[in-house]
Order: sequence, then structure tokens, then C-alpha cells
Amino acid sequence: CLAGTRVQVLDSLTEILHLDSERRLLWLTGVAGSGKSTIANSMAERFYNLQRLGASFRFVRQHPPESIFRQIAYQLTQFDETLKCRILEALKKHRNVASQSLIHQVQKILIEPLSAVKLSGPILIIVDALDEIQDNAKDSILSIIYRMQSQLPDYIKVLLTSRKEQKIADHLNNIKEYCLDSTNDAIKTTHEDINSYIAYQMKEIQTKHGESTEWLNMDFQKKLADSADGLFLWASLVCGQIKVRPFDKKWILSMLQPPKQGDNRLEDLYSIFISYINMNKQHGTDDVFAKDFQKIIGLIVVLKVPQTEASLVEFIETRDEESDVKARTKWMLGQLKPLLKNQPTVELIHTSLFDYLTTSTECPELYQLDLQDQNKYLAQDCLQMMKNNLRFNICGLPSMALLNEGIFNLEQKLKTYVPSALQYSCQHFINHIASITSHEQEVMKELSNFVNKKLLQWLEVMSLLKSISKTEGMLKCLVQCAQEALQLIQHCALALSLGAMQVYASALPLSYNATKLYAKYHDRFTVMPKIHSSHALFSACLHILNHHDSVRLVVFSPDGTKLASASSDKTVRLWNAETGQSIGSALEGHTRWVNSIVFSPDGTKLASASSDTTVRLWNAETGQSIGSALKGHTNWVNSVVFSPDGTKFASASDDKTVRVWNAETGQSIGSALKRHTGQVKSVVFSPDGTKLASASSDKTVRLWNVETGQKTGQSIGSALKGHTDWVNLVVFSPDGTRLASASDDNTVRLWNAETGQSIDSALEGHTDQVKSVIFSPDGTKLASASSDKTVRLWNAETDQSIESALEGHTAEVNSIVFSPDGTKLASVSDDKTVRLWNAETGQSIGSALEGHTDQVNSVVFSPDGTKLASTSYDKTVRLWNVETGKSIGSALEGHTNWVNSVVFSPDGTKLASALNDKTVRLWNAETGQSIGSALEGHTGQVNSVVFSPDGTKLASASSDKIVRLWNAETGQSIGSALEGHTGWVNSVVFSPDGTKLASASDDKTVRLWNAETGQSIGSALEGHTGWVNSVVFSPDGTKLASTSSDKTVRLWNTENGQSISSALKGHTDRVTLAVFSPDGAILASLSYHGFRKYWNTSTGMELHLSILDILLLYPQEQIQVGFDKSGFIYSDQWTVWLPPALRGMAFLRVVNRSQVIAVGARSGAITFIHLPNSTPISIH
Repeated sequence: CLAGTRVQVLDSLTEILHLDSERRLLWLTGVAGSGKSTIANSMAERFYNLQRLGASFRFVRQHPPESIFRQIAYQLTQFDETLKCRILEALKKHRNVASQSLIHQVQKILIEPLSAVKLSGPILIIVDALDEIQDNAKDSILSIIYRMQSQLPDYIKVLLTSRKEQKIADHLNNIKEYCLDSTNDAIKTTHEDINSYIAYQMKEIQTKHGESTEWLNMDFQKKLADSADGLFLWASLVCGQIKVRPFDKKWILSMLQPPKQGDNRLEDLYSIFISYINMNKQHGTDDVFAKDFQKIIGLIVVLKVPQTEASLVEFIETRDEESDVKARTKWMLGQLKPLLKNQPTVELIHTSLFDYLTTSTECPELYQLDLQDQNKYLAQDCLQMMKNNLRFNICGLPSMALLNEGIFNLEQKLKTYVPSALQYSCQHFINHIASITSHEQEVMKELSNFVNKKLLQWLEVMSLLKSISKTEGMLKCLVQCAQEALQLIQHCALALSLGAMQVYASALPLSYNATKLYAKYHDRFTVMPKIHSSHALFSACLHILNHHDSVRLVVFSPDGTKLASASSDKTVRLWNAETGQSIGSALEGHTRWVNSIVFSPDGTKLASASSDTTVRLWNAETGQSIGSALKGHTNWVNSVVFSPDGTKFASASDDKTVRVWNAETGQSIGSALKRHTGQVKSVVFSPDGTKLASASSDKTVRLWNVETGQKTGQSIGSALKGHTDWVNLVVFSPDGTRLASASDDNTVRLWNAETGQSIDSALEGHTDQVKSVIFSPDGTKLASASSDKTVRLWNAETDQSIESALEGHTAEVNSIVFSPDGTKLASVSDDKTVRLWNAETGQSIGSALEGHTDQVNSVVFSPDGTKLASTSYDKTVRLWNVETGKSIGSALEGHTNWVNSVVFSPDGTKLASALNDKTVRLWNAETGQSIGSALEGHTGQVNSVVFSPDGTKLASASSDKIVRLWNAETGQSIGSALEGHTGWVNSVVFSPDGTKLASASDDKTVRLWNAETGQSIGSALEGHTGWVNSVVFSPDGTKLASTSSDKTVRLWNTENGQSISSALKGHTDRVTLAVFSPDGAILASLSYHGFRKYWNTSTGMELHLSILDILLLYPQEQIQVGFDKSGFIYSDQWTVWLPPALRGMAFLRVVNRSQVIAVGARSGAITFIHLPNSTPISIH
């Protein structure tokens, strides 16, 4: 308010807030333009100066209103330290409060913290413009505000403002009201204050313009005040016009019409303003003016976020191609200045102007705005803006290896290359499309163009704007036309959020042959990595999360944002359900397997059950243990579950009992529930918390009374019988009417929870024990997990299997759970992984795989780099075309056990494989046919096999402590076994001239042999203090390098067997491999976890080399490379990401002057990444 105005109103409101101890809420009402918001601002300033302003919030029509209570809570934390501590405690305790209902939010982060503190009052909270709450949220927010009247402590006062709409009045009917339109004091002082305001404004104008404005005298000012009729906004708008046109006396006087009964002063004024601007237009017809007016004002009205004048001009120029459009737009904005706020963004002066233009019958038809049309026009503007301006590498980043956090001066780059109008278009175009009820052909055409040509560049910009998290929700509005892009984002969200260039380096290549998206874009981005894999690049599996031992159970948090997993490694782990990243370190405390885990209903606690006979409670936010272990069971605890209200939890044990516990104190409630005659494997509360169901190895399910007025813990009816083997798990349907049980008899059964009767016959399909079963949140589906390594989905109404089994785990599946929204499944397995599945697209899982069906343990390139051979625990060898990624022929079968190693002959025509079945096999590398029968002679597994340089001999090393030589043509053994080692022989290699052999052994020694006679050359080479894993000759044959589990590398003189210098130290894990550069000057060594080190072979000093240096030094070698924890693999110019199922051991090799990375994964997949020689940083 202007100094000296509205003082009476402000004093009256202040007095009420101070003296009315019974009421917490005060409602200030008045018609549009009466100055409610201005008074609210002045009250905020007054109480701020008194250090009594707790918070203020204004509803804005375009903005979601649900954040009101969180924003008030935040402001209160800035107001008082004691309140801050209480609110922060509440937020820590209720971390997922933002996803809870508004009633829950108010109770937990406002009412309870405020009630726990006693402050000197009144502390004022202002909530302005209730009439601007979006209609779909108005009822719920108003009812919550009304309830606060009786819940807030007496030192808190809330000032509400709004027009007196009927809906608001109905909700606030018992709230004290101060009406600016009917309170006598308010009416009187309002007229006086408007006089004062006008006098102040006229004095400013007269001072500026002198004698020419003498007519703005006291008489004029009185007429102006009378015409305002108590509306401060009316007076303000007219004064604004006079400032712009102080010499247009005739027009200004025309506005001073005495008020009439029932007329709307503001709407009359808006009509006069717009007509005047039209009359004074510089060119064009009334229709042209109206179109320009609608174009500009319509744009301002529907924008979700206000824009600057420059941005508005950009949008209009996108829509209108006429040469003078910029000048016309600037002229119109200048003329409309009194109706707009421009500081620095442009907005309508008042919401009453919005109502006038969109709903009032007083607005001339030429100027009326249809919001549907305006949203359609802006949607087209946004799509056109992106079409014209989005391009690859929009900020001109210098490297494809650069992640967002490493971009220098990103904010300035965004201002330069992604101006405000383009940023708005990227972030809000879908909002405007969603606001159109019927999608015209023009919008669909532009949208189709966006999906086909600009979608990836849009993802790039969204990553740079830190808005990738919004993209999934945006695209869900366009499911039909963007389904493929949605799948791309779901699977590559982690990579996209960490690097904008990952749109092109990883996401696009990963869509190879899987979607039309790739076909639309790959021709435009030809200088990109190409990725081929034996397995589907995108499957329903979203993430794989790893423990150190088998995973027993996994559960989602109530809000679906976290997972908790329980493992045989004695720990509990927390995970981010969107990215698959681990949250904090493992929760440690149990001393044996953790069998079960569950979140409390509010998500703040975890309970875990263990084979150590105890139950533990944990803080789900901090991971800290709550109190000591809960004891009472006398054998393994198999299952734990919270009651629906979170006040209790129950545990099931191998001691044949169920126990119920107090969740706050950890004390046992009553005695143990005893009726089962075998181990109790599972327990669950009914949705209403009145019953418990338990499953047992006695082949039955039992129901128990928890609290119904009868004796707590009493068994309800007789046991539910039908299974023919142990029952592992039982679960209630969401409505509590049914039970489902999973059994070792390979079936799932459904039961009526009231009668205990079996519903239809058993659900059959699994081929081994069913370990777990669960209903979807809507109760329409069942999911079951089995020892047959699969997950199955069932229709809970018809009992029919939904499509084929979900396959991917390599060991029995122990547990499965739906996410709260039912869109995802999480499964846990003895293969030490957690898998996340898309529950909607699960039907596509289970199609035949072209590659290995078990973990890949070795890959090797052919000498010319055109082929790759892979070995697997599935007992096969496979050959692959490196260029196409296709399998060459069928699997090379014949092994009766794991394949440990494979090697190409020097000319690339043969393969030799070393096996766990104690044999060596030879294969034709062109046809994949076996050459002769297995080479037999070893009495233990064969760990390594190698061809002689001329390809005529083979040498093999075995766990039987010997080395053998073979004729590579006939497969016959040459001479007798080479004996001397006293432990397993891990590796064998020929010297470059083929005259010597070197072998590495678990006996901590290296031995040299004469390759012709098989005689040992000298004594064993000693020096390592751990197993020797591998050995390699230098190119000139004068040196040997050996690697060991003692974390060192040693160099040896092959002539005298003497150690050259001391051990090469620096690795922090066992060293598995070493290779010399072609000139022998540099040695590369690799540790177990993929860390490489480089050494000067003359000095023994460590060297620091780039990938490019390494490839120049080792042009014919395959270099092992590793993935980081996020799934990225790096080269000098590229950073590429792979999904979890495709990660594993990776080797880089130069083929035809380009880098190729071959990856062998735990899933059995073989994946090839072809890296271009350069990065396309200048493509548009």
C-alpha cells in the first residue's frame, strides 16, 4: 500500500489477529480490484517488521496448488530455529511425505511440529488468493484449511484472502470474515485512501509535465476517485493510462463515468482501453488488430511460466512470418503496457483481466480468447521452435566423453545456445498439447515431425537443463506416438541423467534394430558408436543389483522410490528404485542369513528377520539400527511383517511359532502363537489388521485372530489343507477376501479368506518349488517366483497364466514384489542379483536367445580381429562376426563341463578350447566343426591352452600339476607330461621362436621348458609369495613377465632364470594378466577387478598412458577394459553406457583402424561396441 493509505484496514486486521484468542483464521474478502492482495502484502511487511511473519503464500492459477503446505513449512524453518528443528525431525521421520495425501502432509510437517513448540504470538501465516486455486484441488485444500481452525496452536494466526465465491464461503462458513465491500470503516477509509493515492499519482505527473497537465486538478481528482467506486485497481489502471498519455484529456475524461447499479467497473475499463488502442493503431484493419491482440495476449494468458518481452517476440516470430511482425509485436506490447506487469517477465496486471478475456460476455467477440485455441497455437509454436533450433551438441561440447558435471560454465552456455523461449518449449510443449481436447491435424503433424527428427536432441537439452527426471512423465502424455522413446528413457535414464551426449553415444546405438526410432535417426548421426548384441538390448529387466551372496527377499518402500533387499551375506541393502543405485552402505548387525525384510507403512522403519533367531528394527532413512536385536524365538526367523497401522509386527520361525511385537518398544505382545506342527515359513496381516495368516512346512496355512475382542492369538477355524508339500509363503489380496499360497509342490493356490475354502484348482506351470507369491496392488494379477529360475504372472480372476515365464535369472528365484503402482516387478535370486521388470511388457520376455545361456567367462579376438570366440558356463564355445555382431554358425558343443579358455591358432583357422572335463578340443574356426575327438591325457581340469607360433603344436596347463604338448594337426600327445610343478598349473605360453615354454603355477613358481624335448630348463623361478596366475614372453624372447595373487608382477631373464629388478608393485588386488608392447619396452598388467598398470621394462617404473597411447603400443593386442559403477566404459573420445544385463568382462581391440570393444556378460550375452575414429561434435 502507498504510505498513509489503508491504515485503518491494516490496524483493524492487526487488532483482530492480536485480540481474538479463540479464532486461528481470519478471512479478508472483497470484489476483484478492491486491493486484497495489496493489503495482504502490507500485512506481511508489517508483521515482518515486528518479527512475527511466519510464512506467506499466494495461489497462482497456472501453478499446481498442492505445494502450499510444504512451502509454508519451509518458510517456518527460516523463521524460528526451534521450529526448524521440529520440522526437520518430522521430514526425516516422514521422508516420503511429499507423496502422501495433503491431509497427511499438513498433520506431519505443520500441525504436529507447531503444536510441539510454544512461541510468543501471534505468528502470522498469510494465504492469498484462495479464488485462484485450480478447481480440481479447491475442495480438498479449502477443507484442510478449515480444519486448521481447530488444530493450530493459539500462537499461530492465518490471514486468508479471496473474492467471496460461493464455494469458498461454503467451506469457510464459520471463519471470521472482514469484508472490504460491506464493513463500514473499510468502505469509508477505502474512499479516503483512493483519494490520497490519486493525489499522489497526479502530483508526480504534474511535476514531470508542468503546466500542460494543470487540468489534473482537485476537481478532476475527485471525479476520478468517485468513478473508482472503491476499487483500488480501477484507480491504479487509470492513473497508469494518464502517465502514458497525460495530454489526451478528451479520452481520459471519457473514462470518468459515474458508476451504475450492477455494472462491472473493471470490465468497462478494459473495454475502453482495448478500443482506444484499436482506434490509435498505426496500420491495418480492425480484424488485423484483433488477430495481433489475440496472438500476443493469448500467448501471455496460456504460458505456464511467464516470459520476457524478448521471449514473447521469439514465439510470435515463430508463428508469423510477415516481415513487420517484430515491429507490430513490440508496438502492441507497448500499447498494452498499462494492462501488463513487466518485471522482468510479462504477465496480466490482474486475474480479473484473465476472466474478462476468457469468460466475460462484456468482452467484444473480436478480443475474446478461446483457451483451447490458444493452447493449440502455443503447442505449435513450441514444436516449431524446437524444429527450428534443436540440433545435435547444441552447446558445442568439445568431447563425447564429457559428463554434465564437467562442463565449464554450463549456465552461460545455456543462455547463449538455449534461449529462454527454447527452454520453455522443451519443458512445456506437452502441457499445451495435453490441454487440447481434440488434437487437430496440424498439431499431430508437427508432433510426428518432433518424434521422428528432434526427440533425441530434445533429450539432450533436457539433460543439460537437469530435467531428465521430468521427461518420463511428459512422454506418458503421448504414449501412442512416443512409446519407443519412453522405453529408451526407462532403460537409459541413468546414462541420460549423467551425460547429455549419452543420447547419441549410448541411447541411440542401444535402440539398434529394436525400434523404428533407430531407423529414423541413425542416418542423421552416422558417426556414432554401433552396438550389436546376442541378447535383446532392451528387455523388461531395468536394473540388476548385486549382493555378495544369494538374495533372500526384496521389498519396495511404500512410496515406490526405494527397494530393500535381504541377503545370505548377513546384510540388508537399500536401493534407489529408479536408477538401481545403492543408497548408503550395507545395514549390518545380523550374524547369519537375513531371510526377510519389510518396510513400516509410513516407510520410516525396516524390520528384518534372520537365521540368527532375532528380529531387528532399522531407521530406513539413516540405516541405523533401532535398539538391540529382538529375542524370543529359539530357531531361525523366516518372515517378518508390519500391521497395516504400523503399531505392531509379526514374525514366523522354524521354532513352529508366530510372535507379535510392539513396533515402538520392541516388546513381545502376549505369548507365542502355537498350532503348527512344522516350521512356520511365512506370516502376513490382513489389510484391516484383524487377522494373521501363516504358512508352514506342515503343508498347511492357518488363520489367527489378532484383535477382535476375542482372545488375541486365537486360531480361526481349522488348518487350510490342499498342498502336498511345504507351504513357503501366504499373502492376502488387497481387499482381504482371498489368500494365495506358494508351495514346494510346484503350485500356487487361492483360498477364500472368510471360509478357508480352496478357490478352484491349483495354479500350475512352474517346474520346481514355488518360493514366493504376491498380488498386484489392484488385486487383478498374481506373480510367483520359483526354483525353476523363472517368474510367472497370473490373472487373479481367471487363474490363467499371463503369457510365458519371465526368464533371466541363472539360479532359483526366492522372492518377488510389485511396485506400489503395479508397473514394475522386482525379483531376487540365488544368482546374487535383484532384477527389476516392466510388469506391463513382461509378455515379451522368454523369447529364444541367439547367444550363450549362462555366464561368459572368456572372450578372445581372432588374429585379424574379424572374429571373436567366447566361452561360457553353458559348456559351449561360440564364434561371432565382429562387424555384424552375429553368431557364426551354431554353438560349438561337445564339452561335458565348463569351458575355461579358448585360443585362436596364429593363422586364425583353428580354435582350441580348455575344459573342466579334463580335455582339450580343436575346432575349425570357419565352419565351427570339431576337429577329431577330444585330446585326453590330463587328470584334472584344463586351465589354459596355447598354440605354438607356427601353429603346429599345442600346449595345455592343468590342475593335475602338469603341462602337456600336442600335435595340432593330429591331436596326438607329444612325448610324456612335463612334470615339476607341485600345484595347479594356471598358464602356459610359447616363446616367440617356439623353442621354449613357460608355465605359471599355484606353487608360487614359474618354470621354463624345452619345447622340443619337454625337459625342464634350469630350476624353478622363485620369488612370488602367492599363486602365479599368468606368464608371457617379451617379443624378443629374452624376458619373461609373471603375474601373481601376491599383487605383484615380476620380470625374469630367460637365459639364466634370474629375476630382473625387484617385484613391480602398485596393484591392490591379485594380478591376472600381463602383455609386452611389440618393442618389449613397456609391460601392461591387469588386476582381477580390471585395473591396468603400465611399466617400463628397463627401469621397472610405472608409466601413465592414455587409451590412445596403449592402442598405438599394442595395435594387435586385445586390451581389457572395465565398467565403472554406473555402467560406463571409457575410451579417449567416447563414453558409452550399457544396461546391466549386457555388462561383464570387456576387451578393446583395433580392427580395420577402428576401436571395437567386445563384452561377455553374466547373462550370457556377447555385445560388440564399434567406436568411430572421431566424434561428430559439429553435426547439426
